[in-house]
Amino acid sequence: MSKLKILVGFGTIDRPKMLVETLASLTKLHISPRVTLEVVVADNDPNESARTTVESYHDEFKNCKLTYLTEPRRGIVFMRNTIIDYALRQDVDLLAFIDDDEMVAPEWLDRMMETKEKYNADVVVGRVARILPDDTPGWVKFGKFFERPNVPTGTIRKAASTSNVLYDLKLLGIEFGLKFHPALNLSGSSDTYMFTEATERGAKIVWLNEDLVHEWIPKSRMTVKWQLQRAFRHTNCRTLRKRLKYPYYRAFISESAYGLLHFFLGIVTFPVYIFRGKAGFVHTLRFLWKGAGSFAGLSGFVYKEYENIHGY
Repeated sequence: MSKLKILVGFGTIDRPKMLVETLASLTKLHISPRVTLEVVVADNDPNESARTTVESYHDEFKNCKLTYLTEPRRGIVFMRNTIIDYALRQDVDLLAFIDDDEMVAPEWLDRMMETKEKYNADVVVGRVARILPDDTPGWVKFGKFFERPNVPTGTIRKAASTSNVLYDLKLLGIEFGLKFHPALNLSGSSDTYMFTEATERGAKIVWLNEDLVHEWIPKSRMTVKWQLQRAFRHTNCRTLRKRLKYPYYRAFISESAYGLLHFFLGIVTFPVYIFRGKAGFVHTLRFLWKGAGSFAGLSGFVYKEYENIHGY
């Protein structure tokens, strides 16, 4: 019986300390005897600043192959599509994505595979437990701004994030021909777009509700400014996805309504949230910024999240 070929990939750019932590966690990954595993790092720095770090870990990956790729064109879509192209050339069965600011538990891949088999899923997307800095402001903790979905394992999802995902490359990559859309290269949300396309073509996505992947949240995100930018980006990306998928008039109707709804929520929640201190005030402002993001997207404005680097 031939072994299942699995590739775990992630992109990186100028975050050397986080890269080391991610690689170190992957060296401890349990690999089933029925699996042939390869870990691929796509460096988005044309100067190949991550090459030395990645190559220094070659001897640490005793039971699998570690591969370094370079993608000089700036952007998260270019990095991830480079990994997909490489995986297709290697005739990979299952492709997994994580981020370069995450650490995986030793049993992570086993549990992702078990979930895929148990629920007969084409895609498994999992929780990412966030680790906040020791000096995280009280209002950030009180407002629970960095909490992720907490739903039962096996729940059907319409989309997935590449921060913790495992999917059938033969189905999505070959039969469906799906890759990440270049129009979302610097804005983000290309993962949501691609996996939504997959579900619309019949793929089954299920949720794994276990803390098997941990993400370090940098101090640069512990600000009101970043929270508002994130809220703006969320609806800006949603509108961009709708404009890619539907005629403009249809996107205009749905996203105008979505934007107006958030403006309304920002106004009506103000009298309630204001009594929750700074956290409540930021939640109210986030509604307003989300409304602005919708209308900015309709005007053609793209918030380029991935022009900036957060982390270390």
